[in-house]
Amino acid sequence: MSCIQEEIDSMNESFLQLSMQLQKRAQMSTWQKERANSGTHSVRATPTTMPSLSRNGTILLELKRRYVSQRLNELQITLGQIRQCQQHDSNSKDRTRGHTQTDSSTTQQEQSLLYSGIDDCSPPDGLGQDSTVASQSHNKQTAESAAHLSQQVCVDVPSETEAVLGNAMKLTCIFCMRREEVTVKTRVEWYYKQDSGPNDTSSETRIYLYEDNKPVEVDGPFKGRLAWNGSQDLQDVSIQILNVSYNDSGLYECKVHREFMFDSFKPSVNLIKNITLKVKEKASEDTTALYSEIMMYVLLVFLTFWLLVEMVYCYRKISKSDEQVQDTAY
Repeated sequence: MSCIQEEIDSMNESFLQLSMQLQKRAQMSTWQKERANSGTHSVRATPTTMPSLSRNGTILLELKRRYVSQRLNELQITLGQIRQCQQHDSNSKDRTRGHTQTDSSTTQQEQSLLYSGIDDCSPPDGLGQDSTVASQSHNKQTAESAAHLSQQVCVDVPSETEAVLGNAMKLTCIFCMRREEVTVKTRVEWYYKQDSGPNDTSSETRIYLYEDNKPVEVDGPFKGRLAWNGSQDLQDVSIQILNVSYNDSGLYECKVHREFMFDSFKPSVNLIKNITLKVKEKASEDTTALYSEIMMYVLLVFLTFWLLVEMVYCYRKISKSDEQVQDTAY
């Protein structure tokens, strides 16, 4: 519609210009006839700057103006039809939304009555069904996109490997799912093996089990000291050790089994992560924080020194300019 409106504006402007040119030619032709009839001036006395008017040029301008006028009328008619089509399309969409449960034959009859009497605006076959399905699919896609944007972002991060005696320690195990909309059955098992040296052949001990969306208590040395610290969507399947002791040092193994529930088949994936935990009496100093603190003090000293030098430089420059002004004045 915007293209047609722009063409209408340009045609209006062309029509006005052609009308003005024809009016000027008519005035000049009348003036020349009056000069010729008066007989007071000869042909040689006619100014050389006056352009000669030809009948062919006048006819050509008149034809151009008629073409522009005809084209302008056609564009205005087309624009009116487009506006009527858009108005009736909006009315048909409103009726279709209000009668989504009606059958296709009733919808087609209503739309044929609605579009009757309007040229070039007849609806295509199956418009009611297509518009209904399209609106429903659009609403579904909007809801799915909103739910997708509201979901948390899964990032796989390594677990801490040092625990402080007497404090709580989180053993991080993350298993991200790429297709979160698929129904999944997840089983999580945690195993512990005491690290007694390279020649240790002791077997692993299962210390924690999470199945059917609930934890299962397991007998062993960690009974009553383990707590679930994972997420509701089971992408984070971490656990927490309460009241850590020296005996908790060793190798922890996180085993995750996922079974995807499709209609025709049920594929599964497994994940195994190992965490070597060391228990210390005091927390180790964070070298990153120490280096950051040192760099902060170095930058403060450097900036202070730089500001001092700039102040001295500016003071000397201002003093020198004042002395030059005084010498010039005297």
